[in-house]
Amino acid sequence: MRKVCDWHMPDYRPRLRDGEGLGELRWASENKQHRLLGFFMKGCWYAVVGCIHKQQVYDPADAFNTAKRYKRQIESGAVRTVEYDL
Repeated sequence: MRKVCDWHMPDYRPRLRDGEGLGELRWASENKQHRLLGFFMKGCWYAVVGCIHKQQVYDPADAFNTAKRYKRQIESGAVRTVEYDL
């Protein structure tokens, strides 16, 4: 999780289609588009899954569904999180 003031495109996409409230941090490295999927809750951003994304394809293939599942677990309190500040 990370406390933030304000993030915008193109570095952060706040709402993903069918993402159930997930957003993504976006950056390019080694000729690949990297993504860190996560969401805001109580003023903090929770990073849940890292992946590579090209067009409509995520790698690993189940990254998007895994991120949605982890988000539900965090929101329900089924799992614990750890704060990390850069």
